[in-house]
Amino acid sequence: MTEKQHEEFKSRKCMIINGNSDQKENILKTIGLENELRLSLSLNLRDKTGLAEILDYSNPINEYTRFFYYSYLDREETIIHNPVNIANKDKSAKPPIGTTHIITGVQTGIEIIVVLQLVADTQRIVEIDNVLQRLRTFLVNDDKILKLTQQEENLLANIIHTKAFSNIHVLRDVNIFYDICRCLKQSQNKSAKYIISYRLRPIKWLYPFYTGPGVEFISLPEHLSNNIEEYVLQLRDDILKLKK
Repeated sequence: MTEKQHEEFKSRKCMIINGNSDQKENILKTIGLENELRLSLSLNLRDKTGLAEILDYSNPINEYTRFFYYSYLDREETIIHNPVNIANKDKSAKPPIGTTHIITGVQTGIEIIVVLQLVADTQRIVEIDNVLQRLRTFLVNDDKILKLTQQEENLLANIIHTKAFSNIHVLRDVNIFYDICRCLKQSQNKSAKYIISYRLRPIKWLYPFYTGPGVEFISLPEHLSNNIEEYVLQLRDDILKLKK
């Protein structure tokens, strides 16, 4: 019979990335999104949801922009490959037409990218960056309560624009960064219901005896995938500039 495996991680990751004129195209790569998934998103082969919606972010990105990335991997549930079950499977069974892969695992937790546009004041930006680093430390540690000083809260008021992209719908509507950080801590207690990603296996894993026609999945070499992605994103940005 099919068995399930449950593994808890409770792992956190937080990055603050300084912006530049072409950072939007690279941000998903910077946080480690898979090459194939990024290319599919760039070619509109799949819907942009969650973090991927940042590809449609149209506001200017420059040296006064900060990307605040946070992830909390709560757990993963996977189907364990059972050789006995596979061996006894109906050898005449056929996979659905056009199917190349099957979902065998689900990761849950929290993922968010917050785009912060800071005031164009060099001295203030240094001070704001220090506060952002303190918030980052708070989120990756086990501290339960965060209390900024009034001066630090006043510095965060110099964030002139905040936009969040997340797998948690309610966080997308919060436009005060300090509130987002507090919401992230609160959301950890119920993060098991928020899906981050799926684990896929080739369809042959479930239908090992099927030898009929099917759809073959061919992974592109990394350099070719990156070249196509860069070309498509540059073309898209050029079109957007012409429309303005």
